[in-house]
Amino acid sequence: VCLKAYEFYKERANGAPASLQAKAGISCAKLHCKLGNLPKAETFIREAVHMYEVTCGETSPLTASGYHELGKCLWAQRKREDAQKALKRAYELEAMKDAWDLVTILEIHNILMDTHLKETVNIDRSKFADYFKTSDFVVSRVRTLTQDGNAAVYYKAAAELKSWGGKYREAKALFEEAIPLLAVEKSTDCSSLIGSCKDMMSFCDRNLEGKQDSPMNFELPESEKVGLNTGVHDGQGEEGPIIEELGDECEAAATSASSSQGVRQLQTDMLRPLVEGDADQASKLCSDSFLFDSVEDLKAHLQGAGADLCWAAEGCGRLSGFALCGCDGVFGQLLQLVVSGKHEPGSDTLGVKALLLERCQQACRERGLRGLRA
Repeated sequence: VCLKAYEFYKERANGAPASLQAKAGISCAKLHCKLGNLPKAETFIREAVHMYEVTCGETSPLTASGYHELGKCLWAQRKREDAQKALKRAYELEAMKDAWDLVTILEIHNILMDTHLKETVNIDRSKFADYFKTSDFVVSRVRTLTQDGNAAVYYKAAAELKSWGGKYREAKALFEEAIPLLAVEKSTDCSSLIGSCKDMMSFCDRNLEGKQDSPMNFELPESEKVGLNTGVHDGQGEEGPIIEELGDECEAAATSASSSQGVRQLQTDMLRPLVEGDADQASKLCSDSFLFDSVEDLKAHLQGAGADLCWAAEGCGRLSGFALCGCDGVFGQLLQLVVSGKHEPGSDTLGVKALLLERCQQACRERGLRGLRA
């Protein structure tokens, strides 16, 4: 039906840009996304965005929604840089709307942060400054709303953006606005959000006092350079679940590790730190799903941010699994967990995963980190 509507409006437009054709195209794109045909969806959305810009204007609400859909589609395909450009434009346009919607803005903000923080070990923190102007404008608009939990959630999101961008004083001020609002919110339990705010405030304090290594690829803005140690550390630092929320599979793994089969597996799988000499085997073990672009990148990670945080399982004389971790100075971050069940008949794959996670948690505690996130 959507395709018929699209073809009808396309034929009626006779080659000219038409907003109705664009709307029908967006509907087609959403269906293609649900069916997993992302390249086809991208084609429809790009056409729609162009038509919206021509027929409705470059700053129209329809153009904003088009860029939003485009950014989501591109990120679903892991086209990182293209997704960032589309979402940045969507963020700017949504913030400008007369009838603006905070929930939509938060969704764009969070996806945009994901494009910088997720599935990467090379976070360029200087790029977060590209979104400061839009975030500041949204904060000014949020302050005109009822000051409740919804406002607090955006203040927290904006504060995390500032933290990543090195504006630690501004970040602290926003966290201080968010915490009292979260504390009195009655609709849901906000204790974890409050805890996260306090942790990040401590992170900001350590940076301002020169006691916290600043994560990689980053120089502080001039206004924030106060005798900081600018050591290099890889890792992801977006707010995320602590280890207890790793998912059903790992919850099952915890039970499996305590079973008799898990005890037997302990005897055949020796857990030890992952070292540079394991890099080739690790790459082969996960094949196309390898997190790093090359074996050399993994070796560099093991020398840097992953030092003492990454663990290996060895079975029958060869690598049978590994857990890659990084850190952001506050939390450890589980980057990849791979276990093969092929090294021994009847292997307890879930049990080995649970044991690797346990060792990674212990390593994080020994490093002085608050916990392990995934």
